[in-house]
Amino acid sequence: MQQPRINKYYRLCVWLGLLLTLTACDTNRALLRTDFNRETRVIEMAKSPCYGRCPVFRLTVYASGLVSFDGERYTERTGFWVKKMDKNEYQNLLRAFRNANLWQFDNVYRGEYYDAPTVTISYYEEGDLKTIIGKDGRPNKVLELEALLDDLARTDGWVQIGATNYGLPENVIADELIVQLHDGRDGPMWTRKYRRYEMEVVRQVAPQGNYWLCRYNPAAAPPEEMLSMVRADREVIGAEFNKKISARGR
Repeated sequence: MQQPRINKYYRLCVWLGLLLTLTACDTNRALLRTDFNRETRVIEMAKSPCYGRCPVFRLTVYASGLVSFDGERYTERTGFWVKKMDKNEYQNLLRAFRNANLWQFDNVYRGEYYDAPTVTISYYEEGDLKTIIGKDGRPNKVLELEALLDDLARTDGWVQIGATNYGLPENVIADELIVQLHDGRDGPMWTRKYRRYEMEVVRQVAPQGNYWLCRYNPAAAPPEEMLSMVRADREVIGAEFNKKISARGR
């Protein structure tokens, strides 16, 4: 007498499972069609290489609740990945950034450990942009926000889309340029003219020759376009994409 009821529940479970699968497929297809150049950035964190196996990636949170993860090396996933945040999760993250009042902190913190990775956190609020760059020595509230973004990067539900390196060779670091400036030009001062592209100095590669390693946001300008723009700069002698260390050693 119980068999019909079991079959009924079984069919219901199968139907619900199929519905969830179709919903997930629709969500993934929507993510694949997203034009992230049109999305409004709200929060962004980038981590640079170190003299070890430090994760190198860029995590971006958009006003629509979408998140992108561009993993370069030593990360659980490499390439360009996206996901949709839960509404409560998104609101909690925004609340944490608002409450931190990042404008009270300096823009740059000089660390004591040269081999530590440089972490850049940017926050957009009502048209204003606050960026904090540093290694060790950053305020605890900034470190807490970094931990929240690290946790977000480690969550499940990511979908890989698009080219993994903006169409450039695998050994190229698409968001980093090695720039040689004319004598007497200062790297940090020079990058100010490219503020709209979030250009920043990572470090001076070599004082002799005035070489600087700079990083920018490829979402603000395609890599090839950015390279051409910098090469045309009258203060620049030459520029090229940075390349992965493993490729240089071949």
